[in-house]
Amino acid sequence: MFDLISVILHGFSLPTDRLPASNPYNLTTKSTAQSAHPHLCGVALTVMMMKTTLNGKKNDRLRALYLLLPPFFTVLIFTAIYIVNGIYPFGYESVVYYDMGQCNVPVFYTVWDAIHSGGGVLFNWNTAGGIFINGSFDLIINPVNFLFFLICPRDLILQWMSFFVMLKFALSSFTAMLFFDKKFNTDKMLKIVFSVMYGFNAYVLQYYTNPTWLDVVAVFPLIIYALDRVFEKRRIVMYAVVLAFCLSIQLYISYMVYFFLFIVGGLYIFIVLPKKKRGAASFDFALGSVSALILSSFSAIPAYIYTSESSRYETATSKSYFTILGKEMILSYDKIGMAVILTALPTALLLILLIKAKKEKKAAAFFASAAAVCVLPVVFENINLFWHMGSYVNFPMRFAFMMHFTLLTASCYTVDRFGGELFKNKKPYHIGAFVCAVLAGAASCYLIFTKLFADKSEYKILYADNINVMISIFIGLAAAYFLMLMFGKKEIACILICAFAVTEVGSFANRTFSKGRSRLYEYSLSFIDECNVIYDELDIENDRLSRIKNIDARLNTNYPLILDYPSMSNFTHVIPATIKQSMKKLGYSTVYTRILDTGGTLFTDALLNYKYVLSSEELPQSKYQSLGEVGDMELYMSRYRFSFGATANSDIVTDKVIGTDVFKTNNYIANSITGKYSCLFTSPDHSAESADSEYTYTVDVRGKGTLYAAFSTISKRDSIEIHVNGEKLPVPSLGKQWSTAYPERFNNSIMNLGDFENEEVTVKIVKVNEKFTFNNFKAYFSLMDNEKLSEICREESEKIKATAGKRSLDVKVTAGENDDYLFLPITNNVGWSCTVNGRDAEIETAIGNFIAVKLEKGDNEVNLKFFPAGMKPGIVISLLALLGLLFIFLFEMKNKNRKHSENKFYTIVQFGYFAALSAVIILMYIIPAGVSLYQEFIMK
Repeated sequence: MFDLISVILHGFSLPTDRLPASNPYNLTTKSTAQSAHPHLCGVALTVMMMKTTLNGKKNDRLRALYLLLPPFFTVLIFTAIYIVNGIYPFGYESVVYYDMGQCNVPVFYTVWDAIHSGGGVLFNWNTAGGIFINGSFDLIINPVNFLFFLICPRDLILQWMSFFVMLKFALSSFTAMLFFDKKFNTDKMLKIVFSVMYGFNAYVLQYYTNPTWLDVVAVFPLIIYALDRVFEKRRIVMYAVVLAFCLSIQLYISYMVYFFLFIVGGLYIFIVLPKKKRGAASFDFALGSVSALILSSFSAIPAYIYTSESSRYETATSKSYFTILGKEMILSYDKIGMAVILTALPTALLLILLIKAKKEKKAAAFFASAAAVCVLPVVFENINLFWHMGSYVNFPMRFAFMMHFTLLTASCYTVDRFGGELFKNKKPYHIGAFVCAVLAGAASCYLIFTKLFADKSEYKILYADNINVMISIFIGLAAAYFLMLMFGKKEIACILICAFAVTEVGSFANRTFSKGRSRLYEYSLSFIDECNVIYDELDIENDRLSRIKNIDARLNTNYPLILDYPSMSNFTHVIPATIKQSMKKLGYSTVYTRILDTGGTLFTDALLNYKYVLSSEELPQSKYQSLGEVGDMELYMSRYRFSFGATANSDIVTDKVIGTDVFKTNNYIANSITGKYSCLFTSPDHSAESADSEYTYTVDVRGKGTLYAAFSTISKRDSIEIHVNGEKLPVPSLGKQWSTAYPERFNNSIMNLGDFENEEVTVKIVKVNEKFTFNNFKAYFSLMDNEKLSEICREESEKIKATAGKRSLDVKVTAGENDDYLFLPITNNVGWSCTVNGRDAEIETAIGNFIAVKLEKGDNEVNLKFFPAGMKPGIVISLLALLGLLFIFLFEMKNKNRKHSENKFYTIVQFGYFAALSAVIILMYIIPAGVSLYQEFIMK
């Protein structure tokens, strides 16, 4: 370490005439580089001298230390931020914000369980009726993540997210340093600055709550480095392997990586490379890109199959080209943030490159074009949407890290090429320009320190109250950097540039992770601690088939993943769209892509095998048997239970069994299962009286049972209160256990009004919002016969014996005269296979989402096994691709100096690529930009 410090200190005072004569990156002349300022070239000169004078382990150690400095400084910045803000391990605050807490962290528990206790990663019984969670598979095949979860204690997963996020940022700065160090002769310290800036780029500061996206950010510099080897040395193996790894860990963002590579790689081939290299480069690029896609088949094929089944994918791909084309220009805060946060220095250096374009026409044209490819979506919303296949749901420019890397690469090139022409501080107006630069930079830093934290409403840097300040900071710093680089006094300018850059990185990163206002209930992290307590105290056998229900929505949606106990509740986005549709028609609450526990009936709870119930309030002993407290909640066992599944007639697999009326749907299902209980739910007579502010129903209950109510669609802004016999009906919801307003975000389906027997029940609907009117309002009431439900449960509990493995289910069932099918409350996720009495059997869909298997009369042994769809052929394809790449590798080793030869085949590939590239640029950029400008400035 002392050797390194000595080298750095001496580097600032080395005479420039000691520059070695070698010029590996084609800088124009030796004298140009020799005249560069000591602060920018001193360390680089020293290192280059060391390369010519030192050999062996000492040189290797010094180089390794240089490469490790960016991640070291990244960790140092994080440590300072954590200390200042009291973030774990220096306090009780957390880096976990937004969906990271309610989506990602619970999935991490599944990954942890898969590594430590043999939990399945290819199938998960604990959520959404049993599904393949592609996100957990992506996480576990990344060796960095695997090692993290191998070390992390289960009960500290939430707290250790501090280290997890820090690790991802540090990896990004490290891989950026690897690329910059290999590609450019730029000053080592400046490479460190650029690498740290990439590690903290605006994309990761705004979107770090999506952890798998950070993995792609870290891999991206390696992809570009490997692609450079393809163009320069005709080596495709490394490119194919690294790109395949990127595809394997995150298919969705990798699609955007491919889009970037196709356009920007093409620009490089046709602008920068000489004509004699273009054909071979086009072929090698295509071969490497296709090889990567094939090599990743084991993960990419299943990821595509399961993603394409989700409602998110349907939404994203439902818009036509012309629909997207007509979108108006939108300058959202997130998009502007991508353009102005930590881009001032790279923008200044890119401007210098453009000013000096006469000397480097090809490089200037390429970097300007590449930057435009990434920056234009900031202004043109239709181009941004084309990148996202039509929809991005609150996260625009999910590719923006590529823009930052492009700008930083252009910066490295500019300093590498024109370093000796900077800092021309010789004339009086140069001094004036330098003084203006200092004032602009100081003013920008003042704004950062005084205005950046004007409102701490959320973790994001940019929001309505500070957008003008942020743009002013960007303009001021860009001007300061530009003037200092062009006209600054060398020593002072270098110190100020570093100081301003450190201020930018530190302040913007601190703004991201600083404590803001209290999190909204949806993003509260307390439920994770609650779930960990319940997990420790939950003393019930996990047979993979019995399910648990949080009846009052006290726990956030993914609580089953933390409890490691099955439930239908799910919020992992990429799940079959049929689950949400089916659960909604069964009477359960849904939000966006969430499947919730609230709602449903006692019958559907039994049908879905909700054996246990968690509740904050006491439940009636007639329906639930108390098993004691777990954490601050009470655990109950339902008195209405089937065995796992039921036998049913052929109606169970028809559309007839499920409709828009939840109570009729309940009846149809009951009749399909029993053949006699089509009247499990009956509609009691009722009358209604209306007034301006309330609607009163008198419901005539005949017999004994549980009364349910469903309502016509009501928005949250037009909420109501439900009074049953004079008492407000509780409508508990996440973070609002005390609520009596209906609907709530996490409680918005049918409501249990209570048990009644031969009486008139008064149900008064009182509007909460004065603007609400009863014009289209309607209430539906249904009485469930509890005795009939008990009889159904007794009959069905004796028919089926089921045993579950990690990815399998064995069922013994006796089919009666009218029992055509075995209904199983498992999501019919593609990937299941089935045998009945040893013979292959078709799996059909019941109630819109679940599994049904046709039975033979009498005794049946049904065996189901799950393996992710597309993974088996994907593994075979990947192995064949790996074998092919091995042959290519051996060929490359044998022909290390392979030239970019020309032939007719390469020429055809080149022209085909050029035609495709031109079409994409015209269709995805030129036409959309033209349409937007026409709409904005001519039509208006």
